[in-house]
Amino acid sequence: MAEKQPPAAAGTKKSKGALTNEDVLMTHVAPCLSYMDLFSLVKTTKEMRSRLTHEHSLTAVLLNADDKFGKNAKATIRNVMDLYEKGKIHKPSPMRLLRLANGKRCEMGPPCDTPEARKVVKTRPDWGLFCCWPHTVGGSAEISLSKKSLKTWGATVGDPRTCQHSMSNKTFLWKKPMTAADGEKIGPITTATSPHDGSTPDPTLVQLFQRLDREGRERMSAAAAVKADARQKKKASKDQKIAAIDATVKRLAGEVQGVAGCRALVEQLDPLYLAPSKASPAKLRAIVDDVRDAYAAADAALGDFSFLDESNLRDAVLKKALTMRGYPEPVAEFAPADFLRYASREVLDLAAAGRLREAMVLRLYNQPVVCDARRMSRQLASIKYTRRASPKRLKQAFIELMGRPPADDRRNIAQGAWQHAVEAPAEPALVDPLVRANSPEALEAVVNAARDMYDRALADARELGQRIDAARNLDAGAGEAFLLKYSHLRYGFFVSGIGSDWTYARILEYYDQQNAGPGGQISRGSAASPLGFWAGDA
Repeated sequence: MAEKQPPAAAGTKKSKGALTNEDVLMTHVAPCLSYMDLFSLVKTTKEMRSRLTHEHSLTAVLLNADDKFGKNAKATIRNVMDLYEKGKIHKPSPMRLLRLANGKRCEMGPPCDTPEARKVVKTRPDWGLFCCWPHTVGGSAEISLSKKSLKTWGATVGDPRTCQHSMSNKTFLWKKPMTAADGEKIGPITTATSPHDGSTPDPTLVQLFQRLDREGRERMSAAAAVKADARQKKKASKDQKIAAIDATVKRLAGEVQGVAGCRALVEQLDPLYLAPSKASPAKLRAIVDDVRDAYAAADAALGDFSFLDESNLRDAVLKKALTMRGYPEPVAEFAPADFLRYASREVLDLAAAGRLREAMVLRLYNQPVVCDARRMSRQLASIKYTRRASPKRLKQAFIELMGRPPADDRRNIAQGAWQHAVEAPAEPALVDPLVRANSPEALEAVVNAARDMYDRALADARELGQRIDAARNLDAGAGEAFLLKYSHLRYGFFVSGIGSDWTYARILEYYDQQNAGPGGQISRGSAASPLGFWAGDA
């Protein structure tokens, strides 16, 4: 009978010197992990925690931490190691460094339940503790720097190894020694209840931290330089593509002067300027052909504005508005050379369709602005603030035509006439088409209404001036000159042709007040104002 064999062993015994999983992980894997991943790894077994070293913890934070999410962890480790290098706090264990880097709330125990507990993001730079503000205040002792107080605390306050926070004529020390939940001494060595224990920093740990911190900063600078170089190359590449778009556009635009860079073209090219890679030759050709045809047709129709008939006041106002120098917009933006350059597509289409005066009214009066957009190319932004429409030019042109020098005082009458015709018209329907539909007929109606008011105002000024001349024995024309000069009172024009409610008696009284001498006032009942016709000649 065969001899019975013993049962097979459950497993082979580890041979002496063989590598364990912990050896492999802590030697080859741990140096590559960030502080969050390393913390998860070492919490798996006690063996892993026992193999954790300062180099593991510092490397995970200073070299492997992400710049975006690891800035607080790096600040924490630098605060703690800076205090330790100066001999102010107890030596932190590798596990404590890792816990501080991964801190999420105040470490004061029992578990901190203050409202500020979860607001802590890094250690207090004065104490090296990961604690909230209430625990910071509660754990600090306030010491006055008076002579009496310094007799007791002078040596402690003056010791360079003492953690303290100075403010005004007071300083703060930590009240009593502290230990972590696992029994490790933490925080300041010197407290209000215990002197310094005489320990000195471990030079090996300090040198390790300095080396890794230097390497981490150099690595971060190198990474930032690489990113900056990549951004610069990307920007240069984009600029080159935009330049290529502009070159293609100029070539396709041909001999039509002003098309390249005009508003109607840039607005259509703007999406391609923002994403140059999408600018295919076919897209560019379609856009340029469309705008070029509209621009050329509009330019041919408008020409040098010679179609305007200056014998017609409306056309004269339009011509003057286009050629006069105004503020703040320069005349070049409205001159024939650039009139279409800054014109919207609607203006081009109106001009190309032969609706020339309608296009001019739109361009001058209420052409829409360049719309604001979250993303806007530099090309479109460059014309964003260029004068789009200038209603003030029409008013100023009317004033220039009506109140020609040397009769400068008539400019006030012309200004009042325009304002009453546009802002407070006798027939509001005259203005609505001008504002909403850019109707040249409405503009003509407004201009004619303003001219009628202007003519009536001058006639009234002449008539009232003659009556003032007779009432005050003045030279011929003196009263009219007075009315023209003072026709722009603060509360409205008193020349009746512009809708004023001033009566002749009130005007005459105002004349007496203005000519009574310095500081003089002539009342109705004074001897200097013998108006026998006052009551009934208003």
